[in-house]
Amino acid sequence: MKLDILSLVKDEVRIIENTYIELSDGVKLSTRLWLPAGVGGDNPVPAIFEFLPYRKRDVTASRDEITYHTFAKNG
Repeated sequence: MKLDILSLVKDEVRIIENTYIELSDGVKLSTRLWLPAGVGGDNPVPAIFEFLPYRKRDVTASRDEITYHTFAKNG
């Protein structure tokens, strides 16, 4: 039986798909956000920003799922 690592942390992390960060010059970056559960609104949290142009769903996406879940669940 294959262990599904994501199922172990799914309740501890909230993922927001396809949202945008608007820069001061008006350029919008398409993003996926992993947040600790219960965080939202005006509650600031630490952030890790990784900029990789032209990719959100390439061959490293499965690695990202585990890595960013781990970061988010640990605040």
